[in-house]
Amino acid sequence: MTDEKHVAARRTEVETLWRSGMSQRGVARHLGVSKDTVRRDLAHLGLGGAGGADGADDDAPQARPLDLAGAHPTVVELARVARAIPDSVARHNPSVQREHLIAVARRLADLIAACGPPDPMSAHLIGRLTAQLGALATTTSQGEPR
Repeated sequence: MTDEKHVAARRTEVETLWRSGMSQRGVARHLGVSKDTVRRDLAHLGLGGAGGADGADDDAPQARPLDLAGAHPTVVELARVARAIPDSVARHNPSVQREHLIAVARRLADLIAACGPPDPMSAHLIGRLTAQLGALATTTSQGEPR
């Protein structure tokens, strides 16, 4: 049986990782526990991790509350706006949207770099983002690897 201190420590780590933007599946993999354990921990913390009545995953970024304590007001507004952009925007004149989104991503990368060396969690998240962008760069317009 798992002792209460261990469970409390795990729940704290689950919350921290999930609030940082990691998916439930990613948190589970990172901590070496099942996704159901992460989902139950989030539900116990009142963070909606139990999913909907249909058992849907609550991994969608807009479902996660952001912890923006201490953030510059411009960063708070940027996070709010970014989370509200529907995926359908990318389907409206995709080549133009892609060009502008790449410019935004480039500027955000500059700002992240200006923050100095990342802590381990930030480094992990930057690594995940890098992998996602790398996969995009090596995919053809038909969705197949180059």
